[in-house]
Amino acid sequence: MITDTQSLQHYQAARTHHPFALRTIIVAAISAVVAFARRLRAHHQQRQHAGAVYDALRELDDRTLHDLGLDRSEITSIAAEVTGSAEATRALLMTHTLP
Repeated sequence: MITDTQSLQHYQAARTHHPFALRTIIVAAISAVVAFARRLRAHHQQRQHAGAVYDALRELDDRTLHDLGLDRSEITSIAAEVTGSAEATRALLMTHTLP
């Protein structure tokens, strides 16, 4: 049988634990938002990088692209592969990453 004293003790224990649980939930929510923002920023930077690679390759003439072993129709996929936006399907001759 639960007495009023036991009820009061349980109530006080729950009230003591409540701020800790709320803090834990708030910290987890903030951490999730920060992680999402970081992924969003990384994705945005990756797309900007892919766009820069695409623009640079598009400015090359067909002869230069041919000399590099590329076709104009491959520019989009090459830009995606170089920046990690897509799985590499060809052996790219780049030995370093672009800034």
